[in-house]
Amino acid sequence: MRQSIVTFLALASLTLASAVPVAGITGELPDNAQEPTWRIQVEEGKPPVIFHGTIQKVMDQLKIDYPEYAAKALESIEEDIQAHESELTTAVPEVEVRVALQKRDHNICYNFPVAEERHISTGIAYLRRIPGDLRLRPGPRACDRISCSEKAGIWLCNDNPFEKWIKSWDDVANGAQACNNECRYFSYGGSLTGWVTSGQRFHDPGLFNVILRYDDSEGC
Repeated sequence: MRQSIVTFLALASLTLASAVPVAGITGELPDNAQEPTWRIQVEEGKPPVIFHGTIQKVMDQLKIDYPEYAAKALESIEEDIQAHESELTTAVPEVEVRVALQKRDHNICYNFPVAEERHISTGIAYLRRIPGDLRLRPGPRACDRISCSEKAGIWLCNDNPFEKWIKSWDDVANGAQACNNECRYFSYGGSLTGWVTSGQRFHDPGLFNVILRYDDSEGC
């Protein structure tokens, strides 16, 4: 019985490896990336506060300038992370994305190097729990890194020829989650044994897309 299980896992690993397009692994991002601009309603009745950088940098600044707001956000983030860790005990993730979003969007998997899935999921939790607007530079292919930690990056790209403000973080976080749900797999890769993921989620009506990938650039 044990030998049958080992054989099955080995075959599953080979199947996944053969499904990864060789050319896709060489996916590269534009070298003109900039720090994103965030507009967050920190205090009710007061103008939104402008922040720059990844969502993790925004949280660091919130801890300094608005510690109460940051503490509440971190509580919610930790709840999301714990819930996701419980989900990882199952072989197939639940699809939590709205049906309408699934119908009008599509994914490409493994067109970038894979990152550890748990760190991507932490980034998604940060995006969900620090609500606010995000500015996208005019495109096309204007890509900025909106989350990065432990060499797991989430990027957001604008293919419109004009500036765009993303007002619903549900669409961005749900898009990243939907990409992760389809593209993640369990890797038996020695030091990288565990759930990994990479891919790109295209939001066709709005001409923007979300990228999940391994990212060893500065600040990650």
